[in-house]
Amino acid sequence: MRYNIDFVICSLVITTVTMGYYFFSPRLNDLQGKMFAALGLVLFAASALDIAAVLLDGLLSDAALYMVNMAFLLCLNGLPCLLLIYILVIVGKRGDLRWRHYVLILLPFAAEFLLLITSPVTGQGFYISNRHYSQGPLAFTAYAAAAVYILASLIVVLCSRKHMTGRRLWAILAFMAIQLPAAAMQYFNHSLLLTEFAASISLLIMYISMQPSAEIADPITNAYNISAMTALVSHSYSHREHFLVFGYSVEGLRRINDLYGENMANDFLKFIVKSLGEVYGGKTARVYGGEFCVLTTRFHTPEEAAAAAEKLPAEWPTEKYTVTFESTKVVMDSETFQTPGEMQELLDFALRYAKKASGGAVLVVDSTLRAKYYRRQLVRRAVTDAIREDRVNVFFQPIVTAGEGEVAAAEALARITDMQLGPIPPAEFIPIAEQSGLILDLGRCVRKKVWQLIGDYDIRAAGVDHISVNLSAVECTQKSVMETILAEQERTGAGTGLVHFEITETAAVASEEALEDNMALMLHNGFAFQLDDYGTGYSSMSNLISLPFDVVKIDRSIVTMAEDERRGKLVRRMIAPFHGYGIKVVCEGIETMEQAQMVRSWGTDYIQGYLFSRPLPPEAFIKFAGLKKRNHK
Repeated sequence: MRYNIDFVICSLVITTVTMGYYFFSPRLNDLQGKMFAALGLVLFAASALDIAAVLLDGLLSDAALYMVNMAFLLCLNGLPCLLLIYILVIVGKRGDLRWRHYVLILLPFAAEFLLLITSPVTGQGFYISNRHYSQGPLAFTAYAAAAVYILASLIVVLCSRKHMTGRRLWAILAFMAIQLPAAAMQYFNHSLLLTEFAASISLLIMYISMQPSAEIADPITNAYNISAMTALVSHSYSHREHFLVFGYSVEGLRRINDLYGENMANDFLKFIVKSLGEVYGGKTARVYGGEFCVLTTRFHTPEEAAAAAEKLPAEWPTEKYTVTFESTKVVMDSETFQTPGEMQELLDFALRYAKKASGGAVLVVDSTLRAKYYRRQLVRRAVTDAIREDRVNVFFQPIVTAGEGEVAAAEALARITDMQLGPIPPAEFIPIAEQSGLILDLGRCVRKKVWQLIGDYDIRAAGVDHISVNLSAVECTQKSVMETILAEQERTGAGTGLVHFEITETAAVASEEALEDNMALMLHNGFAFQLDDYGTGYSSMSNLISLPFDVVKIDRSIVTMAEDERRGKLVRRMIAPFHGYGIKVVCEGIETMEQAQMVRSWGTDYIQGYLFSRPLPPEAFIKFAGLKKRNHK
């Protein structure tokens, strides 16, 4: 019989191109990827051997033809079995299988295997006569076994369709829909070698649908993305592999983008990925922005990996420019963390810590830093629990007039006490709440108790003009937060102007455009704004002019430094323009009579600090300020 090998040649070309893209594109070395690679390689071998078997028919000895055709048929018959196992991996059922299930899965292929290897003696599967290949009487069983595997795969897919994305489901169904007609056509017309061609088309569809590099690769640098890195770490853990993680954060990426343009910034990121690969090898991922991590086995200890960081460039030479940049670098051993999620969190924590504490050196994550990380996790859990259980306490620190020392206002301050950790300093839990996305819920808890106080007590009757509440940078930019506050005020029924919002310099500068719109909305509804911690951030007089602040709070660090007479004169001259713009001034952190006298000499309007009162719980503040209950009708 003359066989038409045109379809097999097409199959070989399509399979080669598909697997070439697979092996030379970013990919995950997980079980699903390995099974896909096995399918592709077996199909490649089957197509190549099929072509060889047809071309060499009549040319080789009977023994040689037996070997070529047996290898081809084993590969071809193994494809449906591999397909079923691949489907089980995709739908997540492989972990449910026991040894007896594998026996059932392999039974049809085992029967075909025995049939083929005994064919040189029995001639039942195929036989060679006068250097020519012929099908044996039981050759049809290969088609029957393939049909069994494809139908079993279809049943698995249909039973698991609720747990699969639509794209994956249709790709698998297309795979099987192509296979069955091709096998049937070849069964009735043996000269048309269609099964490999159909399999290669199906393989290409599977690659496009299930192995897209866009799902695992960063589109700019072609490095892995964070999802892929998580999968790689999971794979390494499951195989108990030892590796090191090198964290790398580029400083000034926004500056490079602003100065040289987005295309240059993208080229810079590619340069960073290339440099990391040259020094550390392994697998590089772009976590986000200018932050990267590398999984490497090139070095045995974190200290060796840290020493290798000296080879990383600090300059980027281009055709026109030489761009100098700084970076933050950390190294940690895979034994430092227990899960991929913990790796990501510990890496982020270590990079943040290194930016403040390492002084440019490579930070090696050790037991001390890991203890600080676990402390952070405990604090985050404590904040979460306090919010959920409504255990966020609000203390009120009085703000007094500079002249008479009478209570004029108060600042609401969150306080959290955990059963395990005890009292947690605000300087510790507030940054953690901001970084972990809890700050919005924390703000709602604080405002809830402020509104409750204002609703129950007539603060104006006692001479208290307002209660100020801190807003984080995240809250400043969210119009939804402003709308929520307006709804809170409406539910409380409190009058206008009773609540002011304190915003730090850093928050004001970082979100000026969005803040301006939100401030306009709140000012229209009777709220007022104060610029907090003035002198510690990046604010200037232009910010105070462009943004409608009614009060400026001079940070306690400025007060401490200005105890020197010469510096005190500078602060006095700094305060004078505020009054010219109608802006009131509060000096914070006043703890001694000498400091109080000093800030009064500057012309400050209000004073806040331990000299007059520490932050007080609601009952103590009510008594301190002389608040009286409202007469609710």
